[in-house]
Amino acid sequence: MCILVTGGAGYIGMHTVKALKKLDLDCIVLDKNIKLNTKKILDNLEITHIKGDIADKVLVRQILNGSHPKSLKRP
Repeated sequence: MCILVTGGAGYIGMHTVKALKKLDLDCIVLDKNIKLNTKKILDNLEITHIKGDIADKVLVRQILNGSHPKSLKRP
């Protein structure tokens, strides 16, 4: 299962992502304010992150249906 975490670069979102990682769940972070230090943390956790807005319907649709280049591809 892959979980889309919106706002995952914020304080609560980052703790949510870390908890999901501990449960060995795949997740994608979608946030419009991914800063350099947050990007490093997400990279270290091996979490896919996409800079964008949840209001961007095309972007969200691409992520959910797997057509976005950073979407997790499942066999």
